[in-house]
Amino acid sequence: MQKYLSLFTILFTLFSCNLKNIRELHRSGNYDEVINRSLKTLEKNKISKSKQEYIFLLEDAFAKAKAKDLQDLNKLKREADPIYLERIYNLYLQLNERQEKISTVLPLKLLKQNKNATFLYDDYSGEIKNVKNELSKYLYDSAVISLSKPEGKFFYRKAYNEFMHLESINPRYKNTDVLMKESLLKGTNFVHVFIKNEANIRVSKKLEADSLNLNTSGLNNQWTIYHNNKEKNTKYDFSISINILEIIFSPEEIKEKVYHIEKSINDGQKTIVDNNGNKVTDTLGNELKEDDYKLVEIEINEYKQMKSCQIIAKINYSNLKTNEVIQSFQINGTYDFINTYATYKGDKLACDESYWHNFKNTSVQFPNDHEMIYEAGEDLKIKAKNVIIKNRFTD
Repeated sequence: MQKYLSLFTILFTLFSCNLKNIRELHRSGNYDEVINRSLKTLEKNKISKSKQEYIFLLEDAFAKAKAKDLQDLNKLKREADPIYLERIYNLYLQLNERQEKISTVLPLKLLKQNKNATFLYDDYSGEIKNVKNELSKYLYDSAVISLSKPEGKFFYRKAYNEFMHLESINPRYKNTDVLMKESLLKGTNFVHVFIKNEANIRVSKKLEADSLNLNTSGLNNQWTIYHNNKEKNTKYDFSISINILEIIFSPEEIKEKVYHIEKSINDGQKTIVDNNGNKVTDTLGNELKEDDYKLVEIEINEYKQMKSCQIIAKINYSNLKTNEVIQSFQINGTYDFINTYATYKGDKLACDESYWHNFKNTSVQFPNDHEMIYEAGEDLKIKAKNVIIKNRFTD
């Protein structure tokens, strides 16, 4: 019994809090939220006496929300300015949507008055259609004007956004889809990205194609398209040239180093003895044990094969309309070849286990210059992409 009383208390508390919150929303004039919460409460068992106040609040909130919207509509209409057409259109939609929401719970009975709650409905379909047509024409005309301006891509992008907005309100209005594609094309920057080898070292055409060709995938955004190969019938606005100024190689080198390591390691357990050499036992006569450590040592001959390649480059952003360099960045691509191998004398337990793989390694052939250029070129392209991502075109 106590369990059911506790559950009833919790439900009653929640019910009271919900009603209190809705009353507060009503007092503050947040009528649409009162409507939403009251409707949610009335979805189940709307004929219960406990739901009567929700019906009163819903009835009053609907009337006051409607009166406020109609008042705002009249004020905006008196302004007679097309800039307010979208606000007028949205108010009509709001009036209609509010009616439709409440229709889902009607009729609502007022028990004491023995009558249904009153919700005065109006047919807004004609007004919605008329204002939608006026708004569509206004947005269309504004977008067409923006598209016709020769001043720059800002207006083409403005036109595109206006056509997009019009499409969301009135799909397939006139030739909006065609003009939207046109404004997108005109508002887009096309950028030619290429790598140019100006270094004193010549490379084969195949190597140049493999290592000096920047993949532009992942660079494009809504208003900027990057091409690494020029396309016919495309007018490019900018170029990004990655000019390789110098390719530097270090000499092939083998460094030798000798290590001597001593380490105390656990070699099992031994019996504890006292100063007289007698075995020490516990109270039950069991012999006591302790870890037995031994000293091991190793001598390591380590060999490191090393060779490096550095590509020094400069990135130039150019405006192709004015043939001016508008921004420059210095970047370096590097590749360090390192092969470590080692031999040893002694006990390898004296060194860390993570080093043991070097004992299995052997000397290898140094990579040739073309292989080094390829690897350094890969690093250069990653860094070049990062520069481009951080310095996108905004015009």
